[in-house]
Amino acid sequence: MVIRVRPIEDDISIVSFNTEEVNIEREPKRATEDGKQTAGRDGSRTGRTYRSSRLSKYLSTWTSTLPDAVGITGIQFIVSNQDHFLRRLVWLVALLGGVAAACYQTADRALYFASNPKSVDFEIKYISPLTFPAVTICNHNNYRNLAVYSNVTYHPFASLLTEYSNTAHFYQPVNYSTYEAALAKVNTTEMYLQLAHEMDYNQMLIIAFWDGLGLTPANFTRVITDFGVCHTFNAGLDGEEPLKQRVAGKGHGLSLMLDAQQYLYYYSSKSLQVSAGFIVAVHNQSDVPQVDSLGVGVAPGTEVRIGLKRTEAINLEPPYGECGSKELKYFSSYTKNTCRQECLIDYVLEACGCVEPYMDVSGDLPVCNPAKVFSCVFVATDSFNREGTCECPIPCYQTTYTTSLSASTFPSDFYIQTLVDLYSESGATADYFSSNTLKIEIYYEELSVESIKQQEAYTFFALLCDLGGALGLWLGGSILTFVEILDHFGHTTFVRGAGFQHS
Repeated sequence: MVIRVRPIEDDISIVSFNTEEVNIEREPKRATEDGKQTAGRDGSRTGRTYRSSRLSKYLSTWTSTLPDAVGITGIQFIVSNQDHFLRRLVWLVALLGGVAAACYQTADRALYFASNPKSVDFEIKYISPLTFPAVTICNHNNYRNLAVYSNVTYHPFASLLTEYSNTAHFYQPVNYSTYEAALAKVNTTEMYLQLAHEMDYNQMLIIAFWDGLGLTPANFTRVITDFGVCHTFNAGLDGEEPLKQRVAGKGHGLSLMLDAQQYLYYYSSKSLQVSAGFIVAVHNQSDVPQVDSLGVGVAPGTEVRIGLKRTEAINLEPPYGECGSKELKYFSSYTKNTCRQECLIDYVLEACGCVEPYMDVSGDLPVCNPAKVFSCVFVATDSFNREGTCECPIPCYQTTYTTSLSASTFPSDFYIQTLVDLYSESGATADYFSSNTLKIEIYYEELSVESIKQQEAYTFFALLCDLGGALGLWLGGSILTFVEILDHFGHTTFVRGAGFQHS
């Protein structure tokens, strides 16, 4: 047996055999220049063959060990050289179809997850006792005629109201410049308060009860709203805890008997505001009452029952929802109404340099005189309502109240005579009670809260579950299959690959 050894410079080869019948012949070096070139070509060819051999060994090892390393159904049939070609082809087609279906389902679930879907959870919570809302009550009439004419300072204002109301029927403009000088020094806020109806005995208030207990005028807070001077019950001011209703239904909430005092009615600063009775607005204690736009009308000669339902909305922040908040300059707490009110205040302040009394919520804003309220503030307010923009995100938590009304005639023919007898000192007649008095019952229909909560409809763990389900359904694998593939690739490349290189 002869073994030929080609020496390589700086190479030491040790060959060991157990037989003594081995002859080793050294092939002599070729010293000629042509011999060196031939050796170079042979070396290059040998290097390419070496690299090809390494890749072939790597692929052979990777495919042969793949079925044992990765738990995907059918791989062992595809890479096996012992199985029939047709069987391997069928399994290859099946595996590729499973991969395509799994990829499609994975992409579909990934896109759905990226869309940040949300769902709404509706729940009814039964709470006893339940916090009662604030109730703001406004007379349809803003200015008492007797108060207007009792103060000579307000006579120009009476003329302005008369001209403003009469020209509104014919869409004719008012020449406000004729009233500027006479009303320039009039304190509008003070004038509003002096001319408004009062929530007092022998005035608007006849009788009032809360849960069967008598109320006094001290239980009502006088406020200036967008509708004029009003009175709020259960305002919760100065740290006072709001009242709570303990039993559902009529008689356990707020009961009022009011006098509209139509004999004191006069022209209004609201165009075509010629109704009689009251406007009632139910709202949260921290919110601004939107009496003019959201108030409920109550007519004289009726008993009106206002049933309440409380709703709480819990909204999600981006990216799932659109709720948010912002710091306000004039209000301590954020609601959408307070945010929009602040935008209106800034808009009017920029346009007119002053505001209407109800806009001076901070107490340090300049208030326009009555003539400028008509000539500028009303115009700017209408312009803002039509064209003004205000970025007010939906609150992440808000409370709203839904009202349901029912009405009947009040007082009855029998009870009218009783009222005439009870209030004989005032000289009120049966016709007066029919034309001016009314009764209001405000109460919770149920001591419950409808909770509407937004929540994430598709979480990251739900996505992982769907991905694992797709892999298991179409490929017989799981999420760990990806780890198996990476592990097999790394082990074959870096651990066994070192052996290939050494060999």
